[in-house]
Amino acid sequence: MDAPKIVRYYRSRFQIEFAYRYANQHYGLTHCQARSENKLHFHFNAALTAVN
Repeated sequence: MDAPKIVRYYRSRFQIEFAYRYANQHYGLTHCQARSENKLHFHFNAALTAVN
C-alpha cells in the first residue's frame, strides 16, 4: 500500500476507536443489562448516536 492510503486508514481507525472509548466512558455503552437482542441493539445504537 502507498503511504497516503495507510495514513487515511489509520485516521479512520483512530476515529472509530475514539468514538467507542468515548461511548464507553460517558454514555454507558457497556452498562446495559438487557438480554433481548433488539434491546441490546437499541442501547448500542443510542449510545453511539449520543457520541456523534
